[in-house]
Amino acid sequence: MKAISLWQPWATLIATGAKKIETRSWYTGYRGPIAIHAAKRKVLKEIKMLAEDDDYRLALGVLDVETWNSPDYDEEGNIAKATEAMLAMPYGAIVALARLADCQSTTKLITSCKPGGEYWLGNYDRGRFGWMLEDVQPLAEPIPFTGAQGFFDVPDNLFEDLRFAEALEKTNERHGNALKKLANN
Repeated sequence: MKAISLWQPWATLIATGAKKIETRSWYTGYRGPIAIHAAKRKVLKEIKMLAEDDDYRLALGVLDVETWNSPDYDEEGNIAKATEAMLAMPYGAIVALARLADCQSTTKLITSCKPGGEYWLGNYDRGRFGWMLEDVQPLAEPIPFTGAQGFFDVPDNLFEDLRFAEALEKTNERHGNALKKLANN
């Protein structure tokens, strides 16, 4: 399976569904499954800078509009909470699986992006590309793995146990009631 490394918090923002478009300086014709890898890179100065940004705190779920508009809002405490959340994110690990569905120029995408949200979570400068991610599945437990720049390959067998566990869980959900009835008889 192909994989791509992202710095944090962007890898986690994709895993949580807050970010659906990954912006890159290069176009890809690849379409299909992709592993989302959180790079090992952890720079405290950058994390603190992002923690001070309201849009990132909203996307990370450590700030909600109601709290933000409250007269009791504690901005310093909220920034500290966001910094702590980003430092606790997984680094050097695969955090999600997704499907790379499309790749479009950011010039084309910018017309459909509303201020805030997705627009603030990527670099939409002219000459860049937006990778449209769909069917994102966050991993319950990040898988430690060494990333690389550009696309890199992850052995398919790395996900075998994960796929088996998911298939078993779905089967149990579908047949759970029938199995419970059999067990009780």
